Amino acid sequence: MKNQFLTFYQTSWIFGLLSAFLFQPLASAQTSNWESISIPTQGKLWEVDYLKGIGFAAIGDSGKAFLQVENGWTVLQAQTDKALITTEFLNFTPSVGKVFVVSQSNEVFALKMDSAELVSDSLPGFSIPPVSISRLTNLNITNSAEFRYGLPSDSGRLVAYKTEWNPPIFNFKFGTQKEITDLYPFNAWNILAIGDSGKIWRTLGLDNSFQKITHNLTSNRLNRIFGYGNNLIWIAGDHGTLLFSQNGGSLWTSVDIPTDENLNFGSATDSTVWVCGNNGQILSSTNFGETWQVENSGITQNLFGIKAFGNEVFACGSGGKLIRLNRLTSNHTKQKSVQPWVSQWQSGVQINFGTTFTGEVCIYGCDGKMIESKNIVNSSYTEVKNLNTGIYFMRISGINTPPVFSKISVGF
Repeated sequence: MKNQFLTFYQTSWIFGLLSAFLFQPLASAQTSNWESISIPTQGKLWEVDYLKGIGFAAIGDSGKAFLQVENGWTVLQAQTDKALITTEFLNFTPSVGKVFVVSQSNEVFALKMDSAELVSDSLPGFSIPPVSISRLTNLNITNSAEFRYGLPSDSGRLVAYKTEWNPPIFNFKFGTQKEITDLYPFNAWNILAIGDSGKIWRTLGLDNSFQKITHNLTSNRLNRIFGYGNNLIWIAGDHGTLLFSQNGGSLWTSVDIPTDENLNFGSATDSTVWVCGNNGQILSSTNFGETWQVENSGITQNLFGIKAFGNEVFACGSGGKLIRLNRLTSNHTKQKSVQPWVSQWQSGVQINFGTTFTGEVCIYGCDGKMIESKNIVNSSYTEVKNLNTGIYFMRISGINTPPVFSKISVGF
């Protein structure tokens, strides 16, 4: 899977991130520092999310939700003794929306931001039919003036809603009696669905049926689909299953990762990708999923949710376990970033590391495509030749040091 993760669609990200010389700490089993958060529950925590305008929140058994506040975490109690299994911000416009939480028995609650409480509510448009839902997914990713959401559920069904459509309620059947586990909208119309037995479906809009994507990669249950942008999409599943698509879900490949545990959730932020699973398993990749490493989570309980936002990563699971990684913790800040000195000539550059360096140097064009990748072993400099006149971006990542991004010019 080498050299296939940056495409034209990441161009704006490349300009914004690399040209600003942002630093991105390297996550690895040797440098991770996961902190256990003490919260008043021994029940399962099913999901942790970063809620717009609120912060991190974890939901779980017995109608309990936990909200990150300035001095720690506060507990919210919904009017139910059932597990809270899914939470989502449904937006009607870019600035107007509401956070909904749904229980195991399809009870709906809204999170009141001003008073920090869960109150009984209903989803916009209709009440949930008598099905066992897997998740609530916001499908209005273009911030248009409408509610658009989906409820994947058991018995091969998906119930969806779209404001002012005739009719506004959609009922999809997938030709299976097994659960539809998750949805992923990756542009204004295209939606992917996954399910048990390795099944993947795709539609070009709610007014079209879902078509099965044929593959022979796995027959394991697929648990969660997540992505970064319009094209980089991953699916986490049982027995160490991790699938990847870089073309909007049309074609999939199987990712070789160092675990065979059930993977239950995933999250992607900047170029770092995270997945979590049973027995405290957390894996991370700092290069869009090209290579993976096992995190030292410090726990053995099953993990059902993980979410990264900014420099914070939270994971949650059985036994009330909520753990946190700050990617700028003391463990990371002690690492010294590589500060290269670049000399250039007409058709290339020489990169001086200032000390003996072991790691990788990657050169990207302005279209986001990788031009060259070089592995450096115990050397103080390297050369990149045969570059055309132009602007390039360079990423240098060393062993146990944060990656460094910089802009370079050739031939000027």
